[in-house]
Amino acid sequence: MNNARMHRFVLAHLLTVVGEWAAIVGILVHAYRWGGSSAVGFVALAVHVPTLVFAPLAAHLTARHRAHSVRLAGFAVQAVALAGAAIAAALDLPSPAVAALVVLGLGAINTLRPTGAVLLPTIARSTEELVGGNLRVSYCDSVSGLIGPLVAAALGGIGGPTAVFIACAAGSAIAVAATAWRPSPLALAHAHGNATPPRRVMRAATAELRERKWAIGVLGVSSARNLVIGAFDVLLVVVALQALELGDRGPGLLSALVGAGAVVSMLLVTFVVRRAQLRRALTGGLVATAAMLVGFGFFTSAPVAFVVLPLLGMCLSSMENLSRMLLQRSTDPRSLGPLFACLGLVGGIAQVAGVGIAQGLMALAGLHAALIGTGVVLVVIALATTRALRDADSHADVPVVEMALLSGLPMFAPLPAATLEMVARSAERVKIASGEAVIRQGDSGDVFYAVADGEFDIDMNGVYLRTAPRGDFFGEVALLTNVTRTATVRARTDGELLAIHRDPFLLAITGHEVSHAAATAYVDSLDLEEKMRRTSRSRGAAGDDK
Repeated sequence: MNNARMHRFVLAHLLTVVGEWAAIVGILVHAYRWGGSSAVGFVALAVHVPTLVFAPLAAHLTARHRAHSVRLAGFAVQAVALAGAAIAAALDLPSPAVAALVVLGLGAINTLRPTGAVLLPTIARSTEELVGGNLRVSYCDSVSGLIGPLVAAALGGIGGPTAVFIACAAGSAIAVAATAWRPSPLALAHAHGNATPPRRVMRAATAELRERKWAIGVLGVSSARNLVIGAFDVLLVVVALQALELGDRGPGLLSALVGAGAVVSMLLVTFVVRRAQLRRALTGGLVATAAMLVGFGFFTSAPVAFVVLPLLGMCLSSMENLSRMLLQRSTDPRSLGPLFACLGLVGGIAQVAGVGIAQGLMALAGLHAALIGTGVVLVVIALATTRALRDADSHADVPVVEMALLSGLPMFAPLPAATLEMVARSAERVKIASGEAVIRQGDSGDVFYAVADGEFDIDMNGVYLRTAPRGDFFGEVALLTNVTRTATVRARTDGELLAIHRDPFLLAITGHEVSHAAATAYVDSLDLEEKMRRTSRSRGAAGDDK
């Protein structure tokens, strides 16, 4: 991807999300050093509660003003606020004063995603760059939960929270510099003044939940994950500094273990998502998380932490991804917007509730009881959502046959399961009668075909090349190279095709580097120029014989 602005865009995103994780760890460690475990709970609430206000505010600012200006201002506020937090920490000011500055910086981070959604299409110069940019942003989000805590652990061990805040402020300053380009006319276009009011979105979400009651159970599982994340903001700090006595680098190290499990979870999700039903995986993940929390509460030691925390991270991340996927599978696509808005709000509330539960249980009965109690809450959620998850699965329509067929094709085989399912859903089944022409050489082409049944003859310049049976494909050349059809394809027998139109085909293939490389290599292996010359000579020779 030779697009300097795209590289700068992704760099700014990476620095920001890594800094977000590191700053949270830093302020929680500072709070513990200042006022013990009770201070950690109050600061954790102070970090999460304002997000419920900042998130809709950031969306509103992006809708009413130029996204580039809002993004640049957000990075600048982060840099100033986190630099102020570093100065306050160095001067040994009370933790509430330091926390106020960190909360301001973290609140400004809420401008990152809404402005990114608007700016990215204006930066990309092609569909391939747009999809590639989105893919890189997703990678940044995935690894930030690992890198951010590791950064906090490394710097915390050297210079405490002050060093962490200095690094976060420096990252935000670099993000400002990376984003300080002159916006294009497209980015300056102001077409977002008619944003949907939040109240209308929530009313639509409530109506959808009344109609699709099983979605409440899916929201419950997703919220359980957020509840644990909120509880961990308090519990991991106390476990690291009090129970395990790991020092200032301890909270970052334990958070990094959870983040490492989240990265590994993508392999598990890729396997599970190919199944027709997801409820067993979701309920199993919820129960496993509860069991590990209870076990960790009884046996709180360093060896147990290094085993349990990555497994917890894997379960939590899998629950988030699978619950979102089940919601997509069981809901009319036109209704997903309000439901996903509700998902974000409920998740934020659950995170705050997790902080409150952890803080309350620690105050009443101590750290071990708080870990065990959080696990018991998850058991209750698992019991309460079992029926709803079963109903959601019964309303899901997974294109299992289509996914199996496409996964056998070289350019689709490397795709992540979620992307493969998206492509399979977009495919249309087309019945073809024997002798019917599917595509003709020289015509424009905007559809890719996979053979689901029957046999299809392919010829170039009237010269037979080969027969495509079930599991084969054709039509990719015109889409990948933007040329007219290079061959004619006619049904040898009655058959059935999966037709995938240009946009979903290119979004999937160009958005995944391995798939794109496989598709490009396949087209190169066809040696079309040589085949064109050979078939042209063969056709000319046949004409001379006549």
